[in-house]
Amino acid sequence: AAAAAAAVKAVAFLGDEGVRLASGSSDRCIRIWDTKTGDCCHTLTAHAAKVWAIASDGTGDFLVSGDASGVVRVWGGRLKSSSSSTPRESLSSMQTPTRMKTSSSTKTKGATVAATAAAAAAESGIVSLRHSFHDRAVYSLAIPGQGRKQCYVSGGYDKYLRLVDVRSSKVISSLKGHKGLISSVTFDQTGNLIVSGSADCSVRLWDALSGTCTRTIGSNLGEISSVSISGNNVYVLSSSKDNSLRLWDVRRTGCCVRRYTGSQNTWKNFIKSCFGPGDDVIVSGSEDGCVYMWDRESGQLIQRLNAVHDDIVYDVKWNNAAGLLATCSHDGTVRTFEDDDGSLTQQ
Repeated sequence: AAAAAAAVKAVAFLGDEGVRLASGSSDRCIRIWDTKTGDCCHTLTAHAAKVWAIASDGTGDFLVSGDASGVVRVWGGRLKSSSSSTPRESLSSMQTPTRMKTSSSTKTKGATVAATAAAAAAESGIVSLRHSFHDRAVYSLAIPGQGRKQCYVSGGYDKYLRLVDVRSSKVISSLKGHKGLISSVTFDQTGNLIVSGSADCSVRLWDALSGTCTRTIGSNLGEISSVSISGNNVYVLSSSKDNSLRLWDVRRTGCCVRRYTGSQNTWKNFIKSCFGPGDDVIVSGSEDGCVYMWDRESGQLIQRLNAVHDDIVYDVKWNNAAGLLATCSHDGTVRTFEDDDGSLTQQ
């Protein structure tokens, strides 16, 4: 029960430079970490339910988080600062990798820490807005790339995608089409295309401006747990609960050009995947506590980080500028790995 309460469901780099990393967990907290030192810079506690999703923009000045009650929090202010007023949770600095772990005091004194951290966040200049545009859990969030207007898209149990304007706190459009819960959503690099994945075993492509579905990609053999899009907007990567990932070429009417196997993804979890270094590598979490990496073109497994976590690896995020991979797990930890001439090594 204690391990489940501390499960870290999602991670996101705060900004393109990769200096700060945000995580969302089942203890209802958002934590912001320094990727070089492993220190927790801020603990944000406004959520009243477990945090399922988190996303940031290219500047790192804008962060959104979604929880099991359907609430989305929009965070702004001094997110990337190192506030001395924020409780700095002690992290055991392991040799490798950097182990960013919720301290035992946070687990046992939740109410006290929450009240203290909330006050500290306010003192540090971090502000948040509360949005309630879903009546059930929000499982995924995405923000367009740097330079776009402030907005985000959210998806979850109610089968709707909500495109929300942050400045006005109003829904721009509600995208309906999926027949099952929406587990994952992302924008392309232009911010004009939205890609979503669902428990209905389909991937949908949406025009962000008109809110219309332009294409539905089917033939997946399991519920979709993750979608992402390559930097050149050519490939869509999907993970499904049949122990496989698929690469789709959006130029060829959604043709599946590659399938990747080896990782475990069959349970009631949302196992995420992403494009790695240079978009030439495919990276995925797994239910066996390992992280898997394949060559995008050949489909061959090129590296497996064995037992990097003690439990399910939920989310993986790659940062090009810093050459870092971030992972998070049901074991309550966040870890980072460095790119070392094409292979990932524990930081």
